[in-house]
Amino acid sequence: LEVSATPTVAGGNVFLTSGTTTITDFANGVVGQTITIKAKHSLQITDGGDLELVGNFAMTTGDTITLTMFEAGAWSEISRSNIA
Repeated sequence: LEVSATPTVAGGNVFLTSGTTTITDFANGVVGQTITIKAKHSLQITDGGDLELVGNFAMTTGDTITLTMFEAGAWSEISRSNIA
């Protein structure tokens, strides 16, 4: 993923984080797309807006989160793993 609060997920399904910037949304997703994010660094993904999460996720190295876009622009959490 690019270092951005709203990194693009166009054309992909599996991504590694590349920085510590808090993520507030994912850009350029499409309905039906499922993405899995693995943390290479500690960072936070925040609940709210277009991210329908169980709550904020303070990811550390190795943690993962999987989201699916069921409705245009809205990502729903499917699962998360907390390695720590």
